[in-house]
Amino acid sequence: MQRRALEAALGELGLTLTEPQRLALERYAELLERWNTRFNLVSRKDINRLWPRHILDSLSLSPFLGHAAVAVDLGTGAGLPGVPLAIAHSTVQWHLLDRNERKIRFLELVVRELGLENVTPRVADPAVAIPVGLEGSVDLLVSRAVAAPALLTQLAAPMLKETGRLALMTGAAPPEVEVEAESTKAAGEPLQEGFQELARESVMVPGLDRTHEVTIIGRARRTTS
Repeated sequence: MQRRALEAALGELGLTLTEPQRLALERYAELLERWNTRFNLVSRKDINRLWPRHILDSLSLSPFLGHAAVAVDLGTGAGLPGVPLAIAHSTVQWHLLDRNERKIRFLELVVRELGLENVTPRVADPAVAIPVGLEGSVDLLVSRAVAAPALLTQLAAPMLKETGRLALMTGAAPPEVEVEAESTKAAGEPLQEGFQELARESVMVPGLDRTHEVTIIGRARRTTS
């Protein structure tokens, strides 16, 4: 993506990045293109629209990070949205979780190449076991159309602090995302007990012809009798 166009797109998203951050985003895009065939990172038809479809789309979550110090990207795949967000928000410690070992190996390469000291890729499936060190320690869980909110709140609950939240990209799933059958069934189910939807907003991503929906979920307020 040309520098002037990138700066304009970041401006539309309300972001101002340093030169090293912009270079890191560009290097990440190069790595995605270079290793896509080997690691099956994104749909082939998305390579020519990698920036709007994936990188800028990921960065559109920036306004919803709040004051998070520890964040989890659940079902991170190729590092989306976690890597772009980690580059733009270097004070947040990011844990990128995925069951796919090959994609985590790719993310380990990304971390080395870009020197991302605030990123830890981990092979993990919270449906089986909570990753070591994350129980009750996470301020924010993000996820990009990998499962329905009902399932994601269930998986997130043991990891989140009492004040923790979820910021979910709940628009149409990217074509390369494999949504679990059980999550599809859970699409209309209520959230995990003790959670409630706090907000739902539409975000316009530069270069895309549709808005994208973000759902914010937090713990339900306790009522006193």
